[in-house]
Amino acid sequence: MAIACCAPFGTGGLGRHLQEVVEYYQPQVSTEYFCLRPLSRDPHGHSISLAGLRLLQRWSPLRFYREWQIYFENRLFDRAVASRQIETDLLICFNGQALTTFRHARASARILAAANSHFNLTARKMRQAFHDHPIEPIGYLRGMHQRFLAEYELASGIYYSSNYTRESFVQEGISPGKLTRFDLTPASRFVPPNRREKEDIFRVVYVGSLSVTKGVQVLIRAFQSFQTSPAELLLIGGSGTRQMNRFLQQAVRSDPRIQIRPGDPLPCLQQADVCVHPSYNDGLAYAGLEALACGVPVIASGDTGMKELIRPGINGWIVPTGDSAAILEKLIEVHQHPLAATYPLLPSRCASSS
Repeated sequence: MAIACCAPFGTGGLGRHLQEVVEYYQPQVSTEYFCLRPLSRDPHGHSISLAGLRLLQRWSPLRFYREWQIYFENRLFDRAVASRQIETDLLICFNGQALTTFRHARASARILAAANSHFNLTARKMRQAFHDHPIEPIGYLRGMHQRFLAEYELASGIYYSSNYTRESFVQEGISPGKLTRFDLTPASRFVPPNRREKEDIFRVVYVGSLSVTKGVQVLIRAFQSFQTSPAELLLIGGSGTRQMNRFLQQAVRSDPRIQIRPGDPLPCLQQADVCVHPSYNDGLAYAGLEALACGVPVIASGDTGMKELIRPGINGWIVPTGDSAAILEKLIEVHQHPLAATYPLLPSRCASSS
């Protein structure tokens, strides 16, 4: 079998997703995988180079539009994998980067790993985010939308990782028999600290892309109204546009309690009091899973798969999407009544959901 994903193996949310799929199948069948950076000296891993795109991202208008960067990166990756002329019984590709490969590969079965909801819902939520917060250039692309829909048609099966994602596909007319659940889990290194230093600081953590569609601006505005002191907001991630960078820099200048710390989220999560996941749309982000695994309660928006793992008042809270007042209310609640989060048991992996 063959698996293709436009991410470095094991790095970031998509790379971790790839790793989980590969590790699930490798003990059962001979598995090759194609990605941006495979495991070192792994004979089954094949590197796909996108060096030309890096020049475009640095010197062309693409550098101002994160969604465009992702769109062209996925298209180039898709073409590069398709050129390998794959022949296999089972081919698994990720959404947004599978169309050309599906059309050219000789495969008995073509599985699409859906990292997010059906794109019709994703597009609506993207428009809502950019309408509510016109900080960045709107990221919706008609070409991207059309590619996603074509991939759904070509796929013989679709993997999803949350009920939120499954429901979005069923509502758009995808047969439940075409859908199979593939549960995601955090890496084993995400565990509570052996000992946490006693501090008076109430620490709020966000992990992920710093973008409008992820709701970072909603969290920042909620935290700016959070008057409890001492407190700090740690944003673990990076921004893809200069407009968001300006917004973030202004937020940091106006409120020194806000810090941006790109890098490994584990040390920050192990010292956090709460993790906030305010995305306008997410299938199931690893950040929330990793937080729970570290014993950190999660405040998540209702338009994410994370909501099915949250037991309100026990390991976190669910808030309306885009509602900074609701986030503020729950920050106050968690500060006054700390939660001892536990990581919930997940269903068995790859259980059919017909």
